[in-house]
Amino acid sequence: IVRDVTSTYTIEEVISNREELAVKVEETYRRRIENDPTLKAIRLHDVMLRGIKLPDRIKQAIEAKIAAYQQKIAAEYERERILTLANATAMERIITAEGEAEAILLRAEAIKTALMRIYNATGDLEILRIYTLLEQLQRVERPILIIGGGATPLITIPQSGDNRTRE
Repeated sequence: IVRDVTSTYTIEEVISNREELAVKVEETYRRRIENDPTLKAIRLHDVMLRGIKLPDRIKQAIEAKIAAYQQKIAAEYERERILTLANATAMERIITAEGEAEAILLRAEAIKTALMRIYNATGDLEILRIYTLLEQLQRVERPILIIGGGATPLITIPQSGDNRTRE
């Protein structure tokens, strides 16, 4: 009877649905006892499935399947972790860039306000030119040669091994 009932289940179902299998085995025993007049004296109290012995090759196949499933879950978790980390890094870069852009805009607005105040106070465009030139000089990390005359070109003096110039 046990073999007849278990033959309708897959191996995974036999292992995972042990209680359901025990109920079906018990029901099958009860039906057979009730239908056979020679077994009327037998009373069935309970059916318990204590241990399910599987052949070694089936056990190994089940263990391999479980291990593969666990590896799949681990790979999915790792993929999600990498995607989350990449997304967080991208968001960090975006937020940093937005902050830097905002700082540049605020600084430019402050310089514009300062220049307008200087010009309104003095009316002298030369002071604005000098102030702007000083602002530019603070950003350059090399020596600069300033040539007098009309338009003021800025020529950076190359350091040893550097042949680039700026105008």
